[in-house]
Order: sequence, then structure tokens, then C-alpha cells
Amino acid sequence: MDKRKYFILLVPAIIIFVALLFLLPEENKIYSLFVPIVFWIVYYGLKGKTKLDQKNR
Repeated sequence: MDKRKYFILLVPAIIIFVALLFLLPEENKIYSLFVPIVFWIVYYGLKGKTKLDQKNR
């Protein structure tokens, strides 16, 4: 696991998630759950791209 990429993506994701929990109305708080999902998609996408780039060298 690339800890640098993980923490670079994790900090803004947590901030956005908490902000959405407090700022969204009660009936829309479920949308804040998209933040962790997008975080994992982006993280594993970058991880896979890095692995593919290293393999093609």
C-alpha cells in the first residue's frame, strides 16, 4: 500500500465527509456516504495505474 497517496486522499475525504454530515439537511445526509466510496475508487484507481506504469517500464 502506498501510504503517501492514501493519506493525501484521506485527509480531504474526511474533511468533506464531516462537513457534509453537518451541512446537509437530515433527509440528504445519506449523500455524504458517497465520499468514502469515491475515495476508495480514486485510491485503487491510482494504485492500479501506478502498478501498470511500473510494469510497462
